[in-house]
Amino acid sequence: MKRSLLLLCLLLAGCDNAGKTAQTLANDIVEYSADPRPETAVRIEANFARLDGQIEALRAKGQDIEAGAWRQERDALKLRFAAARVAGNLQNVKKAAEDLGKTFRQAGEAFGEAFKDKPPAE
Repeated sequence: MKRSLLLLCLLLAGCDNAGKTAQTLANDIVEYSADPRPETAVRIEANFARLDGQIEALRAKGQDIEAGAWRQERDALKLRFAAARVAGNLQNVKKAAEDLGKTFRQAGEAFGEAFKDKPPAE
């Protein structure tokens, strides 16, 4: 609750560049969670770099409290992105396992068909 209030105050105080970047990151992470495409990951990483620059600019202006609040928000977003990446990797592993199972099934069926019409050896 305190963090949300602080972020709201920061937004109202004119720190909207970091706020816009953080909101873009949040939206991109949701998109990545639904469809983990490499180009989305690249865009997310670029926005994290942009947010880091905005945080550093606040710190350089002596706005350490604001910079700290945005640093916490960035860290929370990084955790969400890491979780989305893990979930995406698990989806890829699941698909690979399903594809491998399908391949083994097809190979077994082909093997069975090859020996189906042959008479037993005497």
